[in-house]
Amino acid sequence: RVMKVYYDSGIRNKGKGLPGFPQKVNWQFEHAGLKRYIHTIYHFSKGMVFYIITILDEARLREYFDKYESPESRTTQLERRCAKQEHPYRDVLIFKLQINDEPVESSYSSSHYTYMPWTRNDDSDCMEAMLKKYSSVLKGASCFACERFYIPYPETDSKLEKLRRFLRFYKVKHMKFSTFPVQFLYPLDIHFEMSEY
Repeated sequence: RVMKVYYDSGIRNKGKGLPGFPQKVNWQFEHAGLKRYIHTIYHFSKGMVFYIITILDEARLREYFDKYESPESRTTQLERRCAKQEHPYRDVLIFKLQINDEPVESSYSSSHYTYMPWTRNDDSDCMEAMLKKYSSVLKGASCFACERFYIPYPETDSKLEKLRRFLRFYKVKHMKFSTFPVQFLYPLDIHFEMSEY
């Protein structure tokens, strides 16, 4: 199966219109203790789509799901929050974004998928196409997470720049983004009583 990327935020969507024009970038960065990859940016007349790919440790994922996803593991709200914090993967939550030193003021969106071979489902064909497309990044990886970002181009008044974008000649030279802070919960397990006066 050949992977085609369309201008929307859905990883599983079939897509409409013309597929994106790829710009290979091969960028890497670290976030929340994990290495992340942006392999390709796909250009459209109105904006771009790119994936942030994170290779995950299968043993840690299996250990996590054995601990928290079994039917016996009914949990309280506090335990659910702690369980979420223990998950081996955290999304890249973008707060501010700049492309070629221009801030992106328009709203952008993302979707997320975690591929684990022991949870086969209807999305397997889509994920196997990604494994093939991004084989240079995912070589030897059995589990990975993928975030798909759907981003309009920064605002411009230049007619020439608008034409370049329409013809999909726009190139991303560099991208800068700020993420929301990673939050941690530390339960103190302190109990005390209060009396009325």
